Amino acid sequence: MLEDLRGQWHSSVIQRPENRFAGGNRARGGNPRVDALIEEIGSLSTEELAELRNRMPIEVERRKQKLHSVLELRGLGKEFWRSIDVDAYLKEERDSWES
Repeated sequence: MLEDLRGQWHSSVIQRPENRFAGGNRARGGNPRVDALIEEIGSLSTEELAELRNRMPIEVERRKQKLHSVLELRGLGKEFWRSIDVDAYLKEERDSWES
């Protein structure tokens, strides 16, 4: 059971580029409280182990950070650009690079 929990929930096995996305924590939940609970498993009774297994998803969801998409930036600042000639602006910027 310990290896199952560590392999699915521990932040040390989050799928990341540096481990070639080979980690078992596909939910990418990095939670120090969950990590600490997993590390204490060795001293728990069978009943306590069952309770812990039921608590894991709740703890992960409670602390999981919402991942954002670059698509959420769509339209940001459009009010600013409405009154600007984009081609003229870009030409001015590019001209300033050469000086």
